[in-house]
Amino acid sequence: MTTEDLRQRVRATESKALWSGLGNTALALPWAAAIIGLIFFAPDPLHRGIPDVSLSQWHQLVLFPAVMCGFGLWERGYEGARNWHAWYSAHQVRRKVDRHPDRAALLVPPLEAHLNELRAIRGHRQVALRRMWWVVIPIGLIIAVLLFGVQTEDPDGTLRDAPEAVVPMVAALAAVSVVIIAFALPRWRRWYAAYIAEKWSGDPAYAAALSQLGPDPRYVRASEIPPLRVQFVKPKSVDYRLTVVSAARNVFKSPPLEIAYLRLFENQARVRNFLHGAWREFGYVYILRSSGSVSPAEVARARADNAIRTMFAASPRTFRTALAGFGSEPLPPGKHRLTGITNMPERVNDPAGSYPVRALLCHGSFWKSAVDLLLARVDLVAVDLSGYVPANTGTQFELQRVIDRFPINRAVLLCDAGSDRAFIEAQVRYHWSQMASGSPNAGAAERTILVAVTGAGRPADRELMTRLLERRRLAS
Repeated sequence: MTTEDLRQRVRATESKALWSGLGNTALALPWAAAIIGLIFFAPDPLHRGIPDVSLSQWHQLVLFPAVMCGFGLWERGYEGARNWHAWYSAHQVRRKVDRHPDRAALLVPPLEAHLNELRAIRGHRQVALRRMWWVVIPIGLIIAVLLFGVQTEDPDGTLRDAPEAVVPMVAALAAVSVVIIAFALPRWRRWYAAYIAEKWSGDPAYAAALSQLGPDPRYVRASEIPPLRVQFVKPKSVDYRLTVVSAARNVFKSPPLEIAYLRLFENQARVRNFLHGAWREFGYVYILRSSGSVSPAEVARARADNAIRTMFAASPRTFRTALAGFGSEPLPPGKHRLTGITNMPERVNDPAGSYPVRALLCHGSFWKSAVDLLLARVDLVAVDLSGYVPANTGTQFELQRVIDRFPINRAVLLCDAGSDRAFIEAQVRYHWSQMASGSPNAGAAERTILVAVTGAGRPADRELMTRLLERRRLAS
Protein backbone atom coordinates (compact mmCIF):
# COMPACT_ATOMS: atom_id res chain seq x y z
CA MET A 1 0.00 0.00 0.00
CA THR A 2 1.54 3.29 -1.12
CA THR A 3 1.41 6.66 0.63
CA GLU A 4 -1.23 7.82 -1.84
CA ASP A 5 -3.36 4.75 -1.06
CA LEU A 6 -3.16 5.58 2.65
CA ARG A 7 -4.07 9.21 1.95
CA GLN A 8 -7.08 8.11 -0.11
CA ARG A 9 -8.16 5.73 2.66
CA VAL A 10 -8.19 8.43 5.34
CA ARG A 11 -9.91 10.88 2.96
CA ALA A 12 -12.64 8.31 2.29
CA THR A 13 -13.08 7.79 6.04
CA GLU A 14 -13.26 11.56 6.57
CA SER A 15 -15.82 12.01 3.81
CA LYS A 16 -17.99 9.10 5.01
CA ALA A 17 -18.03 10.39 8.58
CA LEU A 18 -18.87 13.92 7.39
CA TRP A 19 -21.89 12.84 5.36
CA SER A 20 -23.08 10.52 8.12
CA GLY A 21 -22.78 13.36 10.64
CA LEU A 22 -24.74 15.72 8.40
CA GLY A 23 -27.40 13.07 7.79
CA ASN A 24 -27.91 12.26 11.47
CA THR A 25 -27.98 15.96 12.33
CA ALA A 26 -30.67 16.54 9.70
CA LEU A 27 -32.70 13.57 11.01
CA ALA A 28 -32.45 14.92 14.56
CA LEU A 29 -34.06 18.26 13.61
CA PRO A 30 -37.65 16.93 13.17
CA TRP A 31 -37.48 15.20 16.55
CA ALA A 32 -36.24 18.41 18.18
CA ALA A 33 -39.00 20.42 16.46
CA ALA A 34 -41.63 17.96 17.70
CA ILE A 35 -40.42 18.28 21.30
CA ILE A 36 -40.43 22.07 21.05
CA GLY A 37 -43.97 21.92 19.73
CA LEU A 38 -45.08 19.73 22.64
CA ILE A 39 -43.44 22.06 25.13
CA PHE A 40 -44.96 25.30 23.84
CA PHE A 41 -47.81 24.60 21.43
CA ALA A 42 -49.54 21.38 22.53
CA PRO A 43 -53.11 21.51 23.91
CA ASP A 44 -51.54 21.26 27.39
CA PRO A 45 -48.04 22.71 26.94
CA LEU A 46 -45.30 21.14 29.07
CA HIS A 47 -43.83 24.49 30.07
CA ARG A 48 -46.93 25.20 32.20
CA GLY A 49 -46.31 22.12 34.32
CA ILE A 50 -48.88 19.36 34.80
CA PRO A 51 -52.24 20.88 33.67
CA ASP A 52 -55.55 20.49 35.48
CA VAL A 53 -56.65 17.39 33.61
CA SER A 54 -56.61 13.72 34.52
CA LEU A 55 -53.18 12.19 34.49
CA SER A 56 -54.15 9.53 31.96
CA GLN A 57 -55.40 12.20 29.55
CA TRP A 58 -52.23 14.24 30.01
CA HIS A 59 -50.12 11.14 29.26
CA GLN A 60 -52.01 10.56 26.07
CA LEU A 61 -51.95 14.17 24.91
CA VAL A 62 -48.43 15.24 25.81
CA LEU A 63 -46.18 12.97 27.83
CA PHE A 64 -46.21 9.83 25.67
CA PRO A 65 -45.44 11.71 22.41
CA ALA A 66 -42.75 13.71 24.23
CA VAL A 67 -41.03 10.57 25.49
CA MET A 68 -41.11 8.97 22.03
CA CYS A 69 -39.70 12.11 20.45
CA GLY A 70 -37.04 12.24 23.17
CA PHE A 71 -35.92 8.72 22.33
CA GLY A 72 -35.74 9.58 18.64
CA LEU A 73 -33.74 12.74 19.33
CA TRP A 74 -31.35 10.85 21.62
CA GLU A 75 -30.69 8.13 19.04
CA ARG A 76 -30.04 10.55 16.18
CA GLY A 77 -28.04 12.90 18.41
CA TYR A 78 -25.86 10.10 19.78
CA GLU A 79 -25.12 8.70 16.31
CA GLY A 80 -24.46 12.21 15.03
CA ALA A 81 -22.01 12.92 17.85
CA ARG A 82 -20.13 9.70 17.06
CA ASN A 83 -20.01 10.62 13.36
CA TRP A 84 -18.71 14.12 14.06
CA HIS A 85 -16.05 12.73 16.42
CA ALA A 86 -14.99 10.22 13.73
CA TRP A 87 -14.85 13.03 11.16
CA TYR A 88 -12.71 15.21 13.44
CA SER A 89 -10.30 12.34 14.14
CA ALA A 90 -10.01 11.47 10.44
CA HIS A 91 -9.58 15.16 9.57
CA GLN A 92 -6.70 15.48 12.04
CA VAL A 93 -5.05 12.34 10.66
CA ARG A 94 -5.43 13.56 7.08
CA ARG A 95 -3.80 16.90 7.94
CA LYS A 96 -0.86 15.10 9.57
CA VAL A 97 -0.50 12.84 6.53
CA ASP A 98 -0.49 15.88 4.22
CA ARG A 99 2.28 17.45 6.33
CA HIS A 100 4.31 14.25 6.77
CA PRO A 101 3.59 11.93 3.80
CA ASP A 102 6.69 9.84 4.58
CA ARG A 103 5.12 8.82 7.92
CA ALA A 104 1.68 7.98 6.55
CA ALA A 105 2.00 4.32 7.57
CA LEU A 106 2.44 5.37 11.20
CA LEU A 107 -0.42 7.90 11.12
CA VAL A 108 -3.31 6.17 9.35
CA PRO A 109 -5.09 3.83 11.81
CA PRO A 110 -6.23 0.30 10.89
CA LEU A 111 -9.80 -0.80 10.35
CA GLU A 112 -11.92 -1.53 13.40
CA ALA A 113 -11.83 -5.31 12.86
CA HIS A 114 -8.05 -5.24 13.19
CA LEU A 115 -8.36 -4.80 16.97
CA ASN A 116 -11.32 -7.11 17.61
CA GLU A 117 -9.29 -9.99 19.03
CA LEU A 118 -7.26 -7.67 21.23
CA ARG A 119 -10.37 -5.91 22.59
CA ALA A 120 -11.89 -9.24 23.63
CA ILE A 121 -9.05 -9.87 26.09
CA ARG A 122 -9.69 -9.16 29.76
CA GLY A 123 -6.79 -8.68 32.12
CA HIS A 124 -6.56 -9.89 35.70
CA ARG A 125 -7.72 -6.59 37.14
CA GLN A 126 -10.71 -6.29 34.83
CA VAL A 127 -11.83 -9.86 35.56
CA ALA A 128 -11.41 -9.36 39.31
CA LEU A 129 -13.46 -6.14 39.26
CA ARG A 130 -16.22 -7.74 37.18
CA ARG A 131 -16.46 -10.59 39.67
CA MET A 132 -16.30 -8.30 42.67
CA TRP A 133 -19.18 -6.22 41.29
CA TRP A 134 -21.59 -9.07 41.99
CA VAL A 135 -20.84 -8.82 45.72
CA VAL A 136 -22.84 -5.56 45.74
CA ILE A 137 -26.09 -7.55 45.48
CA PRO A 138 -25.74 -9.70 48.62
CA ILE A 139 -24.23 -6.83 50.60
CA GLY A 140 -27.15 -4.59 49.60
CA LEU A 141 -29.58 -7.30 50.69
CA ILE A 142 -27.75 -7.63 54.03
CA ILE A 143 -28.13 -3.88 54.62
CA ALA A 144 -31.83 -4.05 53.68
CA VAL A 145 -32.41 -6.96 56.08
CA LEU A 146 -30.65 -5.15 58.93
CA LEU A 147 -32.59 -1.93 58.29
CA PHE A 148 -36.07 -3.29 57.60
CA GLY A 149 -35.97 -6.75 59.09
CA VAL A 150 -37.63 -9.88 57.65
CA GLN A 151 -41.33 -10.57 57.33
CA THR A 152 -42.99 -13.95 57.11
CA GLU A 153 -46.52 -14.99 56.14
CA ASP A 154 -48.67 -16.85 58.67
CA PRO A 155 -51.07 -19.63 57.58
CA ASP A 156 -53.95 -17.18 57.71
CA GLY A 157 -52.22 -14.91 55.21
CA THR A 158 -51.14 -12.12 57.54
CA LEU A 159 -47.60 -10.76 57.47
CA ARG A 160 -45.60 -10.38 60.66
CA ASP A 161 -42.04 -9.46 61.56
CA ALA A 162 -39.74 -12.45 61.99
CA PRO A 163 -36.66 -11.32 63.91
CA GLU A 164 -35.62 -14.97 64.32
CA ALA A 165 -35.00 -15.15 60.54
CA VAL A 166 -32.64 -12.14 60.42
CA VAL A 167 -29.52 -14.01 61.56
CA PRO A 168 -29.91 -17.00 59.16
CA MET A 169 -30.69 -14.63 56.28
CA VAL A 170 -27.66 -12.43 56.95
CA ALA A 171 -25.46 -15.54 57.37
CA ALA A 172 -26.61 -16.94 54.02
CA LEU A 173 -26.01 -13.64 52.21
CA ALA A 174 -22.62 -13.27 53.90
CA ALA A 175 -21.69 -16.77 52.69
CA VAL A 176 -22.64 -15.79 49.14
CA SER A 177 -20.43 -12.68 49.46
CA VAL A 178 -17.50 -14.76 50.66
CA VAL A 179 -17.90 -17.15 47.70
CA ILE A 180 -17.92 -14.25 45.23
CA ILE A 181 -14.83 -12.71 46.83
CA ALA A 182 -13.11 -16.11 46.77
CA PHE A 183 -13.67 -16.31 43.01
CA ALA A 184 -12.28 -12.80 42.48
CA LEU A 185 -9.31 -13.03 44.84
CA PRO A 186 -7.02 -15.26 42.69
CA ARG A 187 -7.31 -12.91 39.74
CA TRP A 188 -6.70 -9.92 42.01
CA ARG A 189 -3.57 -11.59 43.42
CA ARG A 190 -2.30 -12.28 39.91
CA TRP A 191 -2.92 -8.67 38.90
CA TYR A 192 -1.06 -7.43 41.95
CA ALA A 193 1.86 -9.79 41.23
CA ALA A 194 2.00 -8.48 37.65
CA TYR A 195 1.91 -4.90 38.95
CA ILE A 196 4.82 -5.59 41.33
CA ALA A 197 6.82 -7.35 38.60
CA GLU A 198 6.29 -4.45 36.21
CA LYS A 199 7.35 -2.00 38.91
CA TRP A 200 10.55 -3.98 39.59
CA SER A 201 11.21 -4.30 35.85
CA GLY A 202 11.25 -0.52 35.49
CA ASP A 203 13.32 0.12 38.61
CA PRO A 204 16.92 1.04 37.66
CA ALA A 205 18.09 -0.30 41.04
CA TYR A 206 17.63 -3.85 39.72
CA ALA A 207 19.32 -3.24 36.38
CA ALA A 208 22.85 -4.37 35.60
CA ALA A 209 25.65 -2.41 33.97
CA LEU A 210 25.07 -3.18 30.30
CA SER A 211 27.56 -3.62 27.53
CA GLN A 212 26.90 -2.01 24.15
CA LEU A 213 24.51 -4.63 22.81
CA GLY A 214 21.43 -2.46 22.44
CA PRO A 215 20.32 -0.25 19.55
CA ASP A 216 23.02 1.22 17.35
CA PRO A 217 24.28 4.49 18.83
CA ARG A 218 24.00 6.15 15.43
CA TYR A 219 21.47 5.10 12.83
CA VAL A 220 22.82 4.74 9.29
CA ARG A 221 20.35 3.80 6.59
CA ALA A 222 21.29 1.03 4.17
CA SER A 223 22.69 2.39 0.91
CA GLU A 224 20.89 -0.22 -1.20
CA ILE A 225 17.41 -1.27 -0.08
CA PRO A 226 15.94 -3.93 -2.37
CA PRO A 227 12.33 -3.97 -3.58
CA LEU A 228 10.00 -5.93 -1.31
CA ARG A 229 7.15 -8.27 -2.10
CA VAL A 230 4.70 -8.77 0.77
CA GLN A 231 2.98 -12.13 0.32
CA PHE A 232 -0.09 -12.96 2.42
CA VAL A 233 -0.76 -16.67 2.81
CA LYS A 234 -3.48 -18.61 4.60
CA PRO A 235 -2.12 -22.07 5.37
CA LYS A 236 -4.45 -24.98 4.70
CA SER A 237 -4.97 -27.97 6.93
CA VAL A 238 -2.83 -30.79 5.54
CA ASP A 239 -2.35 -34.23 7.09
CA TYR A 240 1.29 -35.25 7.44
CA ARG A 241 2.85 -38.45 8.65
CA LEU A 242 4.46 -37.42 11.90
CA THR A 243 6.99 -39.01 14.19
CA VAL A 244 7.23 -38.52 17.94
CA VAL A 245 9.71 -35.75 18.69
CA SER A 246 13.07 -36.57 20.25
CA ALA A 247 16.16 -34.65 21.26
CA ALA A 248 17.62 -35.28 17.78
CA ARG A 249 14.57 -35.22 15.47
CA ASN A 250 11.35 -33.20 15.30
CA VAL A 251 8.03 -34.33 13.82
CA PHE A 252 9.44 -33.98 10.29
CA LYS A 253 12.53 -36.05 11.20
CA SER A 254 14.73 -32.95 10.96
CA PRO A 255 17.02 -31.53 13.67
CA PRO A 256 14.99 -29.39 16.09
CA LEU A 257 14.92 -25.70 15.28
CA GLU A 258 15.32 -22.75 17.59
CA ILE A 259 12.39 -20.38 17.08
CA ALA A 260 11.89 -16.87 18.46
CA TYR A 261 8.28 -15.74 18.91
CA LEU A 262 7.84 -11.95 19.20
CA ARG A 263 4.42 -10.41 19.82
CA LEU A 264 2.36 -7.80 21.69
CA PHE A 265 2.68 -8.52 25.40
CA GLU A 266 -0.98 -7.69 26.03
CA ASN A 267 -2.30 -10.01 23.28
CA GLN A 268 -2.51 -13.09 25.50
CA ALA A 269 -5.06 -14.73 23.20
CA ARG A 270 -2.54 -14.96 20.38
CA VAL A 271 0.12 -16.41 22.67
CA ARG A 272 -2.33 -19.14 23.70
CA ASN A 273 -3.15 -19.75 20.04
CA PHE A 274 0.56 -20.08 19.31
CA LEU A 275 1.08 -22.53 22.18
CA HIS A 276 -1.81 -24.71 20.99
CA GLY A 277 -0.39 -24.74 17.47
CA ALA A 278 2.29 -26.98 15.99
CA TRP A 279 5.27 -24.67 16.46
CA ARG A 280 6.57 -26.51 19.52
CA GLU A 281 6.67 -29.75 17.51
CA PHE A 282 9.47 -28.35 15.36
CA GLY A 283 11.87 -26.98 17.95
CA TYR A 284 12.53 -24.93 21.04
CA VAL A 285 10.49 -21.72 21.21
CA TYR A 286 11.97 -18.60 22.84
CA ILE A 287 9.54 -16.04 24.25
CA LEU A 288 10.17 -12.85 26.19
CA ARG A 289 7.82 -12.95 29.17
CA SER A 290 5.55 -10.07 30.12
CA SER A 291 4.98 -8.93 33.70
CA GLY A 292 1.45 -10.32 33.39
CA SER A 293 2.85 -13.87 33.29
CA VAL A 294 4.52 -13.52 36.70
CA SER A 295 2.67 -15.51 39.35
CA PRO A 296 2.11 -14.47 42.99
CA ALA A 297 4.32 -17.42 44.04
CA GLU A 298 7.24 -16.04 42.01
CA VAL A 299 6.89 -12.60 43.59
CA ALA A 300 6.64 -14.09 47.09
CA ARG A 301 9.68 -16.31 46.46
CA ALA A 302 11.75 -13.40 45.17
CA ARG A 303 10.88 -11.35 48.25
CA ALA A 304 11.52 -14.18 50.69
CA ASP A 305 14.90 -15.09 49.19
CA ASN A 306 15.87 -11.48 48.51
CA ALA A 307 16.30 -12.59 44.89
CA ILE A 308 14.66 -9.71 43.06
CA ARG A 309 17.86 -8.97 41.15
CA THR A 310 18.19 -12.56 39.93
CA MET A 311 14.52 -12.68 38.96
CA PHE A 312 15.26 -10.77 35.72
CA ALA A 313 17.75 -11.28 32.95
CA ALA A 314 19.45 -7.90 33.14
CA SER A 315 22.79 -8.53 31.40
CA PRO A 316 24.32 -10.91 28.84
CA ARG A 317 25.65 -13.06 31.68
CA THR A 318 22.29 -13.41 33.45
CA PHE A 319 20.66 -13.96 30.06
CA ARG A 320 22.93 -16.93 29.36
CA THR A 321 22.41 -18.19 32.91
CA ALA A 322 18.64 -18.10 32.45
CA LEU A 323 18.91 -20.03 29.18
CA ALA A 324 21.16 -22.63 30.78
CA GLY A 325 18.50 -23.25 33.42
CA PHE A 326 15.96 -24.51 30.89
CA GLY A 327 15.67 -28.20 30.22
CA SER A 328 16.24 -29.63 26.75
CA GLU A 329 14.40 -32.93 27.14
CA PRO A 330 11.33 -33.03 24.86
CA LEU A 331 7.88 -33.42 26.37
CA PRO A 332 6.24 -36.79 25.69
CA PRO A 333 2.95 -37.09 23.78
CA GLY A 334 -0.08 -36.20 25.86
CA LYS A 335 -1.46 -33.37 27.93
CA HIS A 336 0.80 -30.80 29.58
CA ARG A 337 0.41 -27.69 31.71
CA LEU A 338 2.57 -24.76 30.55
CA THR A 339 3.25 -22.09 33.16
CA GLY A 340 5.08 -18.77 33.20
CA ILE A 341 4.25 -17.94 29.56
CA THR A 342 0.79 -16.35 29.52
CA ASN A 343 -1.16 -14.65 32.29
CA MET A 344 -2.69 -18.02 33.27
CA PRO A 345 -1.36 -21.60 33.14
CA GLU A 346 -2.14 -23.11 29.75
CA ARG A 347 -3.20 -26.72 29.21
CA VAL A 348 -2.12 -28.19 25.87
CA ASN A 349 -2.40 -31.59 24.22
CA ASP A 350 0.61 -32.64 22.12
CA PRO A 351 -0.18 -35.77 20.10
CA ALA A 352 3.41 -36.12 18.86
CA GLY A 353 5.16 -34.57 21.85
CA SER A 354 6.83 -31.16 21.81
CA TYR A 355 9.87 -29.18 22.85
CA PRO A 356 9.81 -27.04 26.00
CA VAL A 357 9.22 -23.31 25.73
CA ARG A 358 12.04 -21.10 26.98
CA ALA A 359 10.30 -18.05 28.42
CA LEU A 360 12.68 -15.31 29.57
CA LEU A 361 11.78 -12.52 31.98
CA CYS A 362 13.98 -9.53 31.13
CA HIS A 363 14.49 -6.26 32.94
CA GLY A 364 13.07 -3.21 31.20
CA SER A 365 16.57 -1.81 30.67
CA PHE A 366 17.74 -4.99 28.93
CA TRP A 367 14.91 -6.37 26.81
CA LYS A 368 16.10 -4.67 23.62
CA SER A 369 19.51 -6.24 24.05
CA ALA A 370 17.75 -9.55 24.72
CA VAL A 371 16.03 -9.27 21.32
CA ASP A 372 19.44 -8.87 19.67
CA LEU A 373 20.82 -11.88 21.55
CA LEU A 374 17.85 -14.00 20.50
CA LEU A 375 18.16 -13.00 16.85
CA ALA A 376 21.80 -14.06 16.95
CA ARG A 377 21.03 -17.61 18.08
CA VAL A 378 17.72 -18.70 16.50
CA ASP A 379 16.99 -20.35 13.15
CA LEU A 380 13.55 -18.85 12.60
CA VAL A 381 11.69 -15.74 13.81
CA ALA A 382 7.91 -15.30 13.98
CA VAL A 383 6.64 -11.76 14.60
CA ASP A 384 2.94 -11.70 15.49
CA LEU A 385 1.32 -8.45 14.32
CA SER A 386 -2.20 -9.37 15.40
CA GLY A 387 -3.68 -6.27 17.05
CA TYR A 388 -0.55 -4.23 16.34
CA VAL A 389 -0.71 -0.45 15.98
CA PRO A 390 2.25 1.98 15.76
CA ALA A 391 1.67 2.95 19.40
CA ASN A 392 3.00 -0.52 20.34
CA THR A 393 6.58 0.72 20.36
CA GLY A 394 7.98 -2.58 21.66
CA THR A 395 6.67 -4.61 18.73
CA GLN A 396 7.64 -1.77 16.40
CA PHE A 397 11.23 -2.04 17.63
CA GLU A 398 11.20 -5.83 17.22
CA LEU A 399 9.88 -5.64 13.65
CA GLN A 400 12.54 -3.08 12.71
CA ARG A 401 15.23 -5.17 14.41
CA VAL A 402 14.27 -8.27 12.45
CA ILE A 403 14.54 -6.31 9.20
CA ASP A 404 17.88 -4.82 10.25
CA ARG A 405 19.55 -7.93 11.66
CA PHE A 406 17.87 -11.14 10.51
CA PRO A 407 17.56 -12.71 7.04
CA ILE A 408 13.99 -12.09 5.96
CA ASN A 409 13.76 -15.49 4.24
CA ARG A 410 14.01 -17.07 7.71
CA ALA A 411 11.31 -14.84 9.22
CA VAL A 412 7.53 -14.89 9.04
CA LEU A 413 4.95 -12.33 10.13
CA LEU A 414 1.70 -13.57 11.66
CA CYS A 415 -1.78 -12.05 11.82
CA ASP A 416 -5.34 -13.19 12.48
CA ALA A 417 -8.34 -13.46 10.18
CA GLY A 418 -9.63 -10.02 11.17
CA SER A 419 -6.34 -8.18 10.69
CA ASP A 420 -6.22 -5.20 8.32
CA ARG A 421 -3.92 -6.56 5.62
CA ALA A 422 -3.42 -3.23 3.87
CA PHE A 423 -2.44 -1.66 7.19
CA ILE A 424 0.03 -4.46 7.99
CA GLU A 425 1.59 -4.22 4.54
CA ALA A 426 2.00 -0.46 5.00
CA GLN A 427 3.78 -1.03 8.32
CA VAL A 428 6.13 -3.60 6.82
CA ARG A 429 6.99 -1.42 3.84
CA TYR A 430 7.64 1.60 6.04
CA HIS A 431 10.06 -0.27 8.29
CA TRP A 432 11.65 -1.90 5.25
CA SER A 433 12.36 1.58 3.89
CA GLN A 434 14.16 2.36 7.18
CA MET A 435 16.52 -0.62 6.86
CA ALA A 436 19.81 -0.03 8.68
CA SER A 437 23.23 -0.30 7.14
CA GLY A 438 24.74 -3.77 7.45
CA SER A 439 21.40 -5.55 7.27
CA PRO A 440 21.59 -9.04 5.73
CA ASN A 441 18.53 -8.04 3.69
CA ALA A 442 20.25 -5.17 1.88
CA GLY A 443 21.10 -5.55 -1.78
CA ALA A 444 19.57 -5.27 -5.23
CA ALA A 445 17.56 -8.50 -5.60
CA GLU A 446 13.88 -8.45 -4.68
CA ARG A 447 13.01 -9.94 -1.31
CA THR A 448 9.75 -11.63 -0.28
CA ILE A 449 8.33 -11.61 3.21
CA LEU A 450 5.56 -13.98 4.22
CA VAL A 451 2.59 -12.78 6.27
CA ALA A 452 0.65 -15.83 7.45
CA VAL A 453 -2.95 -15.75 8.66
CA THR A 454 -2.78 -18.26 11.50
CA GLY A 455 -5.24 -19.66 14.01
CA ALA A 456 -6.64 -22.63 12.06
CA GLY A 457 -4.92 -25.25 14.25
CA ARG A 458 -1.96 -27.62 14.13
CA PRO A 459 -2.41 -29.03 10.59
CA ALA A 460 -2.38 -25.52 9.10
CA ASP A 461 0.68 -24.59 11.18
CA ARG A 462 2.49 -27.66 9.85
CA GLU A 463 1.71 -26.63 6.27
CA LEU A 464 3.11 -23.16 7.02
CA MET A 465 6.22 -24.71 8.53
CA THR A 466 6.86 -26.71 5.36
CA ARG A 467 6.87 -23.43 3.42
CA LEU A 468 9.27 -21.83 5.87
CA LEU A 469 11.61 -24.81 5.83
CA GLU A 470 11.59 -24.80 2.04
CA ARG A 471 12.41 -21.07 1.93
CA ARG A 472 15.22 -21.67 4.42
CA ARG A 473 16.57 -24.55 2.35
CA LEU A 474 16.55 -22.57 -0.90
CA ALA A 475 18.30 -19.64 0.77
CA SER A 476 21.11 -21.78 2.20
